[in-house]
Amino acid sequence: MVVPTMGAKGLLVALDDDFGKCTLTDDGVTVAKQAIHMDGLDKMIAVDMIEAAATTEKEALDGTTLTILMTNEFYKWGYREILKGRHPQVVADQLKKEVDWVRDELLKEKMELADRHVKDVATISTKIPMVGEIVAEAYKECGKDMNVIIEHDREEMGIKIEKTDGFSIDSGFMSDAMRNLCEDGEKWNAENCWVVLLKEGIMTQVGLGNFFKSIPADKVKDPFVFIMNPNFNPNTLRLLIDALIKNQMKYQFIFVNETKMDDVYMDIAAVTGGTVQDASAGVGDYLFEYCGKTDKVTVEIDKTIFINNKKNPEVEARCKVYKEKLKKKYKLTGVDEALYTKRLGALTNGIVKIKVGVPTVTEFKTLHLKLDDAIGAVKKAFENGVVLGGGKALYNVGLRTKHLGINKLLKVPMKQILNNAGIKNIPRPSQLAVKNSGVDVRTNSIVNLTAHGILDSYTSIDEALKNASSIACSYLRTNCLIKKGITQNK
Repeated sequence: MVVPTMGAKGLLVALDDDFGKCTLTDDGVTVAKQAIHMDGLDKMIAVDMIEAAATTEKEALDGTTLTILMTNEFYKWGYREILKGRHPQVVADQLKKEVDWVRDELLKEKMELADRHVKDVATISTKIPMVGEIVAEAYKECGKDMNVIIEHDREEMGIKIEKTDGFSIDSGFMSDAMRNLCEDGEKWNAENCWVVLLKEGIMTQVGLGNFFKSIPADKVKDPFVFIMNPNFNPNTLRLLIDALIKNQMKYQFIFVNETKMDDVYMDIAAVTGGTVQDASAGVGDYLFEYCGKTDKVTVEIDKTIFINNKKNPEVEARCKVYKEKLKKKYKLTGVDEALYTKRLGALTNGIVKIKVGVPTVTEFKTLHLKLDDAIGAVKKAFENGVVLGGGKALYNVGLRTKHLGINKLLKVPMKQILNNAGIKNIPRPSQLAVKNSGVDVRTNSIVNLTAHGILDSYTSIDEALKNASSIACSYLRTNCLIKKGITQNK
């Protein structure tokens, strides 16, 4: 029920809930979750396959259906080997060894994502050409960092892209408990927000009291975001939370847990116009006058975005610091160079707003998820590279293996994609002899896959293989199911 969704011409699945509401989807994990209605060993295997697919989605933001397909294929191959008389442990060990070899060979298929293929990767990830176009346009504005926020525009229909001065850090909610402060449990948004920069690990109770006394009466109801050191005094933190709740203030906490934390704090201070609490700089007790200000802030699980309508002059000074450091490459490690380049890019590239003008919240949420998936897939592709799509990368690897069984398994994804498109037979080997050649199911023709932008994220394929083999090997070594006192040999 999952694999028919695979490929450019994959089909949708209609899901009927208990209230008769129908949902149409092509997401592998969403469809697979319907297997929860199975019984016995089938249900247990299905649940673990869903977990494997979800793990792939978490790491690669794609590849869920491939994970489920290959889990099934790996298990079927191993089971056939066991029926021939081979010991399950031996079979599982061989499968793991073969898949590890395939993953090593897949590295040879990897290539860098070119700018011209951003649209293609985004489109393939979601199967929606419009999404691909939007993401490609956003990329032109903000580059590889893809610092993008998505907003619902209820006043003007259509999709608009706006670039604004902004900044992001790779730190989000202090803890999962802080997500309870979000309206949707995923993102915390605030406008005209004060930014409190607490780098020091210690803030006294007296200092805390002085901070609240310094807040003007007309600012108490404004939102506050606290940027904090993970070593912040836990006792003082509890008192701080109690005070915020008592005053009915809107707030959020972010623990900065990044390399070169001092630089991150100085960047935020430059962007927001705030002052960092630093005893060595003479800023001990933190007062309201030291707070920074941002026009809008969005906090997510692993990212925080600050947006300002006007760039603070201190930002240019911070950019100059990084440029000077990068000029002295001979004094930098590779890690330092990458960090400074990233920080400079975050300060200079700004933030792109994608304003989605649709009538209903439901429609917005659906499109929001698709855009998030596409942006994530593009970022992963830039980070880890791409491989040929349409199942051709695994097909190419299969041609290099001496193990006939694995060779056949690696052809299955291409075969399934073709079958979903109504193409019953895999082209002749001679037609696929050229490394980049493959089938474009949209036109049912042999094409240069790279030239036509038929590419997959390397991470999605690699994660799918890793997670699929893990589940398959586990169940190949399983002898029986024990459930509610009943033993079922399988």
